[in-house]
Amino acid sequence: MDKTENLWVNWSETQACSPQQMVFPSTEKELIDCVRSAIKSNMKVKVVGSGHSFVGAALTDGLLIDLSKYNQIINVDTDNRQVTVQVGKKLEDLNPEIWALGLAMSDLSDIAYQSIAGAISTGTHGTGIGFGCLGTQVINARVISGEGEIIDCSPTQNPDLFGASVIGVGSAGILSTVTLQLEDAFNLHALEIPMPFDFVINNQDQFVEDNEHFEYFCHPDLKLALTKRNNRTKKPGKSLSSFGKWYHDEFISGYLPRFTRLAKQAFPQLNKYLTHEIMLVPRDDYIDRSYLVYTSERKQYGCEMEYFIPRIHAKEALNRILDFIKRSGLKISMPIEVRWSAADKFPISMCYGRETTSIAIHVEMGERYENYFVPVETIMMDYEGRPHWGKMHFQTSTTLAPLYPKWDEFQKARRILDPQGIFENEYTKRVFGPI
Repeated sequence: MDKTENLWVNWSETQACSPQQMVFPSTEKELIDCVRSAIKSNMKVKVVGSGHSFVGAALTDGLLIDLSKYNQIINVDTDNRQVTVQVGKKLEDLNPEIWALGLAMSDLSDIAYQSIAGAISTGTHGTGIGFGCLGTQVINARVISGEGEIIDCSPTQNPDLFGASVIGVGSAGILSTVTLQLEDAFNLHALEIPMPFDFVINNQDQFVEDNEHFEYFCHPDLKLALTKRNNRTKKPGKSLSSFGKWYHDEFISGYLPRFTRLAKQAFPQLNKYLTHEIMLVPRDDYIDRSYLVYTSERKQYGCEMEYFIPRIHAKEALNRILDFIKRSGLKISMPIEVRWSAADKFPISMCYGRETTSIAIHVEMGERYENYFVPVETIMMDYEGRPHWGKMHFQTSTTLAPLYPKWDEFQKARRILDPQGIFENEYTKRVFGPI
């Protein structure tokens, strides 16, 4: 097992720490030994996957466990369509491997850079009112407690610990391996089409009901929204060419907006020509492997906040956000993303107990975000909005607890899985309170 002393920085450069030690386990025994060694040395422990979070959930001045080498498939059960995998494996690596076995995850988020641990434990989700967050695909989890012991959890084995161990934001034990319930590999038919924004927002509930997966992007300066509809199909793929995928996912979504922003700064007279319409160039109409349709490249780094509200309030909340932006005079560089998820039963899932609409707002790297994010968060709180655990927000345990009916159940499980608070840090103490 490799060890190093290092400065760790997350992908968007919004969080950094200087741990006393970093380790890179590749086996479960090594992972357990790391935790037990830290307990003996009275060090705090945090775990990091790909670092694709905007918050300080992984920060520590103690032991930082990097899971980048903890990335193997442990077992495949093709008869029951299940796979057991070390949680350091990235989604972008897992999905091609299970596809080769004739299997696929039922839903994915819109990027695949995350480790399984990070994606599951923060409640990461895709879109589609019939699909929950990625954690709903977990049927068994092996978790390492704050006493260095392995605990197997599932809906039938230690069920009181299962929900907290799956979505625990790194505060309720360390995930070691998870077993995912998969399905037979399938293609998706994707339609990515700009439509009049007023038509989209007035008919969004019908779009949600008519499509397995629906989302859209909008911008306060535009009269159009980019809609995305993905549905299963048995038709053979007619995927984008490598150039076409690069052009839409990287050039249009990454390099071109960056170039446009720099050009406007250097030559203000170009403002009337370089408009936000360039962000709404679609990938159009194509069929491809499910994981290639669900996810896309994101080369435009920035900072993001995402809130989850009851579905019935989606239209009103989004209109209030757009109205605030227009009245405030803020110049928004990146679009707003709107998605839907099914209700689930994880105690601190953003989708617990209710069909959910998520609204995500973004700024480019280096831009101020407080004058945008704080007022939008205030609007979201009017609808009992729950923040994405891995994205920027300004909540504390005092404001969060009333939003989660099973908050006390989560706290009880957290105390069982980490009785001495070895997995605490400033972020987890802020959002969950101390052990």
